[in-house]
Amino acid sequence: MLKHIKNNPNHHSTIISSPKTKGFSIIELMIAVAILGILAAIAIPAYDIYVKRAQISEGYHFARMAALSVAEYYQTNGVYPATLAQAGINASNTGNYVTGVSIASNGVITVSLLYGSNQTGSIVFTPSSN
Repeated sequence: MLKHIKNNPNHHSTIISSPKTKGFSIIELMIAVAILGILAAIAIPAYDIYVKRAQISEGYHFARMAALSVAEYYQTNGVYPATLAQAGINASNTGNYVTGVSIASNGVITVSLLYGSNQTGSIVFTPSSN
């Protein structure tokens, strides 16, 4: 960087040069890395929860579809279906996270899940008398 100074009594003009600054100091880089670490510490668990919710929503979708089939069968026949085939559901119907769907004789629908880091769970829909 060059500065031009006027009105110097000894000379008509004087040029003072200062060294050019290149790059970032180690402190600035450490601050940037610390900020990125804090953001990552917040973002990674939030993303993990988002992924698990998306995986579980697949099971909920399967349960809702089975519930519609069971409701149609009950409306038509007056009893709940005892098997998936009676409800018109393909028994081999699975998804990325859904490992199986079952129907009990009382109309209870169970969707088995495998999500996250090999976590298992199930979604159970129980019909009401309303």
